[in-house]
Amino acid sequence: MLAITRISHFINYEIFMSFENLDYLDQWNRVLRWYERLNEIYSGIPHIRPQPFYEDDIHAFFDNCFHLNDWLKNNNRPYLDFVTPGVSSEMMTCRDICIGDKHLTINYPSNDKNTKFTRCDISLFIGDPHVIKLRYYVNVHDDVIDVKDIADKCIIEWQDFLKLNNLIT
Repeated sequence: MLAITRISHFINYEIFMSFENLDYLDQWNRVLRWYERLNEIYSGIPHIRPQPFYEDDIHAFFDNCFHLNDWLKNNNRPYLDFVTPGVSSEMMTCRDICIGDKHLTINYPSNDKNTKFTRCDISLFIGDPHVIKLRYYVNVHDDVIDVKDIADKCIIEWQDFLKLNNLIT
């Protein structure tokens, strides 16, 4: 008689990280990872979580994208001045989304104090696994704008700014 025993193997490990030498590139890479996540949500991902989790990922992109500016300031690098002409309306909308996420209201807007998420379009593909695609929209100056368009332009603006200031290659 043959008896088969299932054996589970767990590998436990610890990673010791130093947060002493973090710089703006750590935050830039974090922005790129959240941007990748946003693109996955738009392209379609296995539907394994309730919809608000995906919305959290979208908010996390904008929060991290805006806060790259703080990382640049705190690393004594050139940074974007949101008061100076030349910053795009998309980057200002990114800031307003971030401020709204943190404070609920936008008292000192860059673009529109009424910037808010207004709609989510959901496509669900039944299969194994179920795949969900989501599109989120914000209202800015009474225009409904796809957040992916805003995110794409923010990434391009950051890349151009970082390259112009020799902060990335």
